[in-house]
Amino acid sequence: MASGFWRFEWEGAGAADADQRPPRSGSVKLVVSIVRDQDAGRVIDALVAQEFRATRINTAGGFLKRGNATLLIGVQDEEVDDVVGIVQDVCRRDGATEIPSSGVGVLFVLPVSASYRV
Repeated sequence: MASGFWRFEWEGAGAADADQRPPRSGSVKLVVSIVRDQDAGRVIDALVAQEFRATRINTAGGFLKRGNATLLIGVQDEEVDDVVGIVQDVCRRDGATEIPSSGVGVLFVLPVSASYRV
């Protein structure tokens, strides 16, 4: 279960102190997942069920040469494997016994130097 990437608290920080809070830092990663359009909704549902948050951007072309979705998922470093596993499991659940050589998606894991919730 997700530890809650966005659930950080600072001692003594109230609503009035919001502009003076330090940026979120530590070992935070941004998982960028490009998946087939047909898988995107199920991937997001599976991520939300495990308390991860995701942003979907509809895209086309590129890696998969058809309509697809780019998912942006911010997580703690130790949660990256969980997120990658969820995406892989959902994308492989379409009944196919083998994944096409071109794959059904692409994942990138990027370091985040700081994040802010506004």
